[in-house]
Amino acid sequence: MNRSKNNKGAALIIILLISAVLTILGTVAMTISTTENKMNSKQQTSSQALYAADGGVNHSVLNLRAQVKTILPSNLNSVTDGSLINQYVINNDPAGFMAAYGGFSKINNQKATLTSVSGSLGQGNYTATITIESDGNPSSPSTNIYVFPYKYTILSNGSGLNNASKSIIANGSFEVTVMRSSFARYALFTNDQRNAVGTRVWFTGNTNFKGPVHTNGRFNFANNPSGNFSGLVTSAGRDCPTCAPSSMANYYNSGSMKTLDADHNGTKDVPTFTAGFNRGVNPINLPTLTDADTQKKRALGLSDAESIPAKSTGVYVETASGNVKGGIYIKGASSITLGKDASGNEKHTIVQGSTTSTITVNRTTNQTMVTTGSTTNTYNGILNGMIFNDGGDITSFSGTVQKDSQITVASSNNITITNNVAYEDVNSGPPVNASGKTNVLGIVSWNGNVKIGATAPNNINVHATVMSVNGEFNVTNYNTGSPRGTATVLGGVIENTYGAFGTFSGTTPVSGYGRNFVYDQRMGEGMSPPFFPTTSSFTSQQSGLDNLPVWKGGG
Repeated sequence: MNRSKNNKGAALIIILLISAVLTILGTVAMTISTTENKMNSKQQTSSQALYAADGGVNHSVLNLRAQVKTILPSNLNSVTDGSLINQYVINNDPAGFMAAYGGFSKINNQKATLTSVSGSLGQGNYTATITIESDGNPSSPSTNIYVFPYKYTILSNGSGLNNASKSIIANGSFEVTVMRSSFARYALFTNDQRNAVGTRVWFTGNTNFKGPVHTNGRFNFANNPSGNFSGLVTSAGRDCPTCAPSSMANYYNSGSMKTLDADHNGTKDVPTFTAGFNRGVNPINLPTLTDADTQKKRALGLSDAESIPAKSTGVYVETASGNVKGGIYIKGASSITLGKDASGNEKHTIVQGSTTSTITVNRTTNQTMVTTGSTTNTYNGILNGMIFNDGGDITSFSGTVQKDSQITVASSNNITITNNVAYEDVNSGPPVNASGKTNVLGIVSWNGNVKIGATAPNNINVHATVMSVNGEFNVTNYNTGSPRGTATVLGGVIENTYGAFGTFSGTTPVSGYGRNFVYDQRMGEGMSPPFFPTTSSFTSQQSGLDNLPVWKGGG
């Protein structure tokens, strides 16, 4: 009996002990769980703040890129006097330059800030500031070229729930180069939207341009749909060379032309302007014939201050102490074929009468070899890319632009394209494009026409930016014979008047070529053939901003 009571008492004690242990374990578990929840919550709010701060850095980078890539060149477009830019170089005031043209706020000559950015990311918020400062003195390496090096710092503060906060400091650098704007940036530029005999040229549904288009004259649009323009279209709207700018445009209006201050004519004539149609802008003057002297001097390796010497008929690669000074200068009419040798080196063949000259550029050995007849000379250095034919036509022009070549071929008179002119390793498309390539070609006639000749092949390719300063880019015998297929131009066309390529009956080709003008997007990104003619206004290019910033620290 007593033993039974003792057993029951022991069991009760054990149960109570087990209950106590379970209670303690439950309490510990709850405490651990609560602690973990608090830690998780704290970690979560801390992460929210960090993510928000990171978002502030990304927002700031986008804002900085937009300001330097878009706002700055747009503001510089109104500048025609280089001394206005040069003053910031002379005074070592890069911050003042960015304040004047880039929308920054100047702190002192070396430092400026951009408007702070703020926003939210998930449940976090951020505020970030951008500061730029000089990364070396600005410079002017040559006339009308100005270089401004910068470094930037982004301080981004992020906040999360429960007053959690994190900050990130990010750094990077970039360089801005200011120069005269190149005519090569245009997909199409005309001084007058008429052809050489004064007939208006109408843009129809067969017209497509993907880059900037400008005329100092007045555009003419026909039909619905009419032309399609994905780049900005601008027009001075002049109806004669001496007329004042006007916001008017011409519309076909079923054969009874209307002139309207509008971007369409009801439902009859409706062009598409993806990036806008700005009318009544200031004219952009084409260069004068005296500007050709700059290209001649580059071909001869002369400075701007030096005079152009008289030359007899021949091909010249000027040297000094065995070193190449410039490019190729040709006196008198010639035939030019671009190409490459058996080793893949850039090679140019120039024929004048019974004399053939070949110039080979070997970038591996940094040498240029010149062969005329049976005589060969090898010089140190490579050509600067300028080929100028002075005092005669280029009667035949064709060939391949070697993959490393950057060339401008210019003539004081006519240039006749007699066969394909194509970039090596070009992307065949469709559409054809030169994205990622470094070879580039400019073709310039100063006082004649650039012509696709009567013997050129059907479906010809011309990979180049073509400029005819006082003439036009046209097709010989465009209105006779049978259709010749399509002329594919990869680049842009800049001309005084709008050259004819072919004739059509409705949409059916009758003679000449149909146009397939494909804009070389590289020109819109700042690329240009060497020594290509420039406008009177300025623009800018940047390098470095596409690189990601480096996180320096934070808390």
